[in-house]
Amino acid sequence: MLNHVDQDHLAKVTLVLPRCPDVDALVAAYFVQELLDKGCLPAEAWQLVEYVQRVQTGTLPPTPSVWHTPYGVMLGIRGRNLRYCREHALSQTQQDLYDVQRTFYFLRYLLEHLAAGVDIVSYLKRRAKPPCLMRLDRCNHRSSVSVTLSAAT
Repeated sequence: MLNHVDQDHLAKVTLVLPRCPDVDALVAAYFVQELLDKGCLPAEAWQLVEYVQRVQTGTLPPTPSVWHTPYGVMLGIRGRNLRYCREHALSQTQQDLYDVQRTFYFLRYLLEHLAAGVDIVSYLKRRAKPPCLMRLDRCNHRSSVSVTLSAAT
């Protein structure tokens, strides 16, 4: 991808996502953002891609509750995003950007934990929740990280 984008025009690159993108589209967009910003993907990207593939194909290990998985947390975040946007009468474009921004924030959080050695798939076999999600349950994350859908940050 980087071979097709002139370095002088990186700030003008715009990613186009479908309305209400699924988890695979959001992860792909996050990785494109990483490529544009840093020129490479995080070393843990393959683990997140593998996890998303397992979500999409329904091959994750059984768990007592989807809400105790990274995918379930992402669904919860996105549901809360929608409620917030409706409560504040945001336009559809504002809603889409808010949802992507908050989801990117969670993906960054998840990649940090993968980098620290948390195996999000194996933990599902042994425990109700991976440790990174146990801590997330106890935190109240109201702030967001500024993430744009172009190379300019």
